[in-house]
Amino acid sequence: MIRRVRSADENRDDEDDWHSGSRSQWRWEFEEDRVIHQRILSRSVRQSFTLIAIEHRRVLDGRMQKFADAMKSISWASVFWTSMPIDNLLSKRPTQLWLSSFGLIFFATTLPSIFVDPAYSGIPQLLRPMIRADTLRFTPLQLRNGSAGEDIHSPGIGSFHLLRDRLPLPDYEARRSNITVEGREMLLRFEDFVNFNGWYVITGSHDPSGDAVSFSLSGRTLREGGTEPHWETVGGSGFESGSMPTLGSANGTAPTRHMPLQRLDRLMFDYSIGIEHWIVRIVGFTCAGVMGVGSGVAGFLHKPQIGRNLFAAALAVFGSILMWSSFNSFAQWGFAEPLTIVLGCLNFIQGLQIFFWQKMTWPLAWITGFIVLVLGLTQPDRVVLGVTVCVFVLTTVFLSFGFYMRRTQIASAWKIFKSDFEMYSNLWEELLKDEASLVSLQSLDTIAQSLKASTGNPSLHRQLQRRRVTEGRGGGSEAADDGDGEDEQLSSNSRAPQSGQAARKGRGALVMLRLFGGLKVRASNATGTQIRTLRDLEQGTLRRRPSVASSHRSTEHLPTSPSHRRDDLIKFMRGGSGRFSEASHQSAWQDIDVLDAKTFGTGFLGYRTVPGEVDDGNPVTSIDQLYIQASALHPLLQHLVIKWASVSSGMFLYRGFSASKDHQGVSSNAGPHNQRSCDTFESWEHAKIRFIDEEFKFTHGVKWAQLKKPGRAFEKVMRKHRGDVSRVLDICRQSITFKTVQDVELCLKAIAADPTVKIVRLKNRMSLEDDARDTGGYRDCLINLRILEENAVALGLDTHVCEVQLILESFAKQKTSDGHKRYVKFRNMKAE
Repeated sequence: MIRRVRSADENRDDEDDWHSGSRSQWRWEFEEDRVIHQRILSRSVRQSFTLIAIEHRRVLDGRMQKFADAMKSISWASVFWTSMPIDNLLSKRPTQLWLSSFGLIFFATTLPSIFVDPAYSGIPQLLRPMIRADTLRFTPLQLRNGSAGEDIHSPGIGSFHLLRDRLPLPDYEARRSNITVEGREMLLRFEDFVNFNGWYVITGSHDPSGDAVSFSLSGRTLREGGTEPHWETVGGSGFESGSMPTLGSANGTAPTRHMPLQRLDRLMFDYSIGIEHWIVRIVGFTCAGVMGVGSGVAGFLHKPQIGRNLFAAALAVFGSILMWSSFNSFAQWGFAEPLTIVLGCLNFIQGLQIFFWQKMTWPLAWITGFIVLVLGLTQPDRVVLGVTVCVFVLTTVFLSFGFYMRRTQIASAWKIFKSDFEMYSNLWEELLKDEASLVSLQSLDTIAQSLKASTGNPSLHRQLQRRRVTEGRGGGSEAADDGDGEDEQLSSNSRAPQSGQAARKGRGALVMLRLFGGLKVRASNATGTQIRTLRDLEQGTLRRRPSVASSHRSTEHLPTSPSHRRDDLIKFMRGGSGRFSEASHQSAWQDIDVLDAKTFGTGFLGYRTVPGEVDDGNPVTSIDQLYIQASALHPLLQHLVIKWASVSSGMFLYRGFSASKDHQGVSSNAGPHNQRSCDTFESWEHAKIRFIDEEFKFTHGVKWAQLKKPGRAFEKVMRKHRGDVSRVLDICRQSITFKTVQDVELCLKAIAADPTVKIVRLKNRMSLEDDARDTGGYRDCLINLRILEENAVALGLDTHVCEVQLILESFAKQKTSDGHKRYVKFRNMKAE
């Protein structure tokens, strides 16, 4: 079918040709094989076009949102080792239920703080913010010098008074009060019941060591609607800023560290429903609970990214509120809790970390719990030790169990794949025993290292868009013929433009593709004026028509026939001296406009692209785009691997029939219905493909690698590439099998010397220094490349990165279906 045709003066063998840098002159015959090739390519493009035509919505991109599809085959413990642990974890039902339940509990426990009865810890209700009392009693419980209980003989303060809305009571009410000392207690009596929502103490003139640091305040209060007053606790030393009891004491009598040492100074306890209460209790805690519920619901609705953002926002909001509360407390009362500041900062940082970068989430959570525990142990007067201990212990147990499960699963995975690993290892050891193979492996590694040095830019190891070029504002008719006066301005995320003849080739080819539907016209000899004309032609299709009056050159008219005008235009673009001139091309616009009116193509874009060049700042974001590109590129890659295999004794997996195969492995004309098929590796000359109908189905022949299944592509994107579809480089792939390492080396040289491809990345897993444990002992040479062949450029496929595997026959024969199933299970356990 496809034969290699040599020139008459070519008399050296293939290996010497590639070593000397000269290339064999190949051409494809324009007969049956050429027709079949074009039909296959046309069919691939037609199927992709039909898909877009009948389905205007996203096909695979919509399925990308269903993280559960990519996570269903791995356990929750392995999810922590994926590239997006929070997103992937939210796809699990237990996580969704846990977050929703936690958010509901958090919301339910903080909501009552809006309606707390003043009899409980002395905090007034939101709807009745004032406490009404006529007598208040100050009782010291512990002094700064350590005295407590019956050892205390004085109140330990100078006096105390009440506040209303953060201000002392008016003079007319203060004058109707008196303070008395009865033993160690101090009483404040009023002639009638007064309303207050705060109080303050004033240090006495005695020695600071005798100051009260733990105390309670009780009052003879009258409830709303009540008839008889009764005594109840309305305050104490353990109330943080007076608005709530500290986390360390339920009755609000924990020792305070904020009693001033300065004499006749004040320590205030404010019960008013201030802005900090609204923000901390109502806005902060309530929103955090709602966001927790929302993240669980978003995961259930297959929107884990939204759920992760809600979860991160809840942590960030909670941390911000804690920090704000601390700063507000310090600004008003001169003190702030270290725990509140540290916990607020850590929660805010972790929220940002989850939002922008999900890695190391759980270790950071453990570090947060550890720091809170340390603060709780060093400051027992302000922290609930039970809560911090529970948080730290639960986090530690959770992470420890996750590490244990992960280790157990890895051990189980290796147990499943152990036989395959040993088999591949034995094959590798036998290969190393052969001196010729060892020398070839070293030579192959040297070639691979040199290619890596030239293709080592990690930013290019992605699926990228074509480099876009926008037009400058300069005139279009004054370009110099030397091609230096180019008025292009690159977009902000593109690289420097090509220079010289290469750039002119790309631009000329691009214009031809747009104007004439992919017709191959070489414009490598075009001058600067011709390039300017091509640019005007391309831009004028949608934006403007060149003015004849602005040109002072030849005004020679074109023939009236559209076909003649088109032929002269092509001749001009090829660099010839046809009758088509810059001044007379306006008369050809009518025909060109008719062509464009029938085609919805690249001319409708607001920019031009440079064929063969990629923009490392503009990656592909649609997996639909990748699969459309790969579908059309599939037959082109097949023909390239055929060419490379033909010069390096490469083989392909071939399906024939055992009863009809001759000594060369070629299938006979026996029918397939009563024959038993068998798979072997054959050279291309022996692998004859038989097409039985117009749909190109075949009963036997080469078993080409198919496009990567979308489900597996989703798994790689979600588990390994943090949702970045541009990192998937093996949707379109093929493999070539070889008997010896020398043939692999020869094929790698052929690929590197092929001008129609550009190597993007190379992984030589047949290197002597490579650790094969990551691949279960399997070894090959993996090449990622872009195809710059004319059809690929015409269809806009020159940016797509495909994959070619160079495999030794001894390794390829061991790739059975059962072995692949074991590898898939091994891969799922590792969450790869």
